[in-house]
Amino acid sequence: MKEKKIFSFLLIFLSILTALITIEIFLIFKSKFVIDYDTEMWKYSKLLKDKSNNPKINHIHKKNSKAILQNVEIKTNSMGLRNSEEDLSEWKTSQKKILLIGSSVTLGWGVENKNTISERLNFFSKKDNLSWKFMNGGVGNYNAERTVNNFFENLSILGPDIIIYQYFLNDSENLDNYSGNFFTKNFHLGIILWKFYKLTFDKISFENIYDYYENTYKNENFKKTKKNLENLKNYCEKNKKICYIVYTPDIQFIDEKKFDKFSNIIENTSKLYSFKFLDLSPFLRKKNKKDLINKYHDNHPNSMAHEIMAREIYNLIR
Repeated sequence: MKEKKIFSFLLIFLSILTALITIEIFLIFKSKFVIDYDTEMWKYSKLLKDKSNNPKINHIHKKNSKAILQNVEIKTNSMGLRNSEEDLSEWKTSQKKILLIGSSVTLGWGVENKNTISERLNFFSKKDNLSWKFMNGGVGNYNAERTVNNFFENLSILGPDIIIYQYFLNDSENLDNYSGNFFTKNFHLGIILWKFYKLTFDKISFENIYDYYENTYKNENFKKTKKNLENLKNYCEKNKKICYIVYTPDIQFIDEKKFDKFSNIIENTSKLYSFKFLDLSPFLRKKNKKDLINKYHDNHPNSMAHEIMAREIYNLIR
C-alpha cells in the first residue's frame, strides 16, 4: 500500500514536471516568432543588465554586450552605453560633447540604433558640419532617481559639455528594487504567470491612471524627484555645464490635454532650478498617435517619433 502511494506520488510529480517542461519549451519557441513585450523586457533584464551596488541606481547595463530585443539589436560599448567604441573615440575629439540621459525612450527601445534620438542628432550635426558628438546614456526601467544617480556614479566621467535629461511622464514613480525570484528570473512560464498576476491584482488600472499620476506628482515620490533634479542642477552650476530638461509624454495619452498638467509641473520645476526646458508634447501631437508607437504596440515611440523628438531637441540646441 505504501509503495502504491509512493508510485502514485511519483507519477503525479513526473506528469506535472513533464507538463511544465513542455509548456516552457513551447514558450521558448513561441517567443522566437511572436513578440511579447513582457518577455522581451525579461530578456533585456537577463542579457543586458547587471545589478548595481548602489540601491539608488538598482541596475546598469552590461558592458560590451548585445541582444536582439523586439527584433532589434541593442549593443553596448565598454561603458555600457548604446554606442560603439568608435563613438567613444569621436567623443574625445569633438568640440561639443552632448550626453542624453533618461530611461527606455532615450535608450531607443524597439528602435534600430541608427534611428534613435542620439543617432539622429549625430546625423543632423554632421550634416551641418559641426564637430558635435551625442552619446546615449539611456537605461531601461529608470526613474529620475536612477537616472541622476547613474549619471553621477557612472557617466559624469565622460565630462559632457551639455547634459540633456529626457524626462518621461512616469519618471517620478517609485520603482521597487525587487528583481524577482528564481522562477520568474529564469523561466518563460514564470513571466507569463507574473504577467497574469499583475493584470489581475494590480491596483493601477487604465481607467484611473490619471488619478495615479496626480497622486504621484503630489506625494513623497515627487519630492524625491525634485531633490534629484536639484542635485543635478548643483552639479551643472558647479561644473559650468549647460543642462536641459526635455519632457516626453506617454504617447498613449498624447491626445488627452489634461495630462499637460504634469508637463507644466516639470516645466515649473525646471525653471525653479534654472534648467533650459523643452516640452515635446506639442510636436508629437501633430501626428496620429497610432503612427508614433512601435509595431508591437507597447506604446514606446517608434523611429518616426524619434525623428520628431531629435529634430526638436536639435533646434533647441542650435
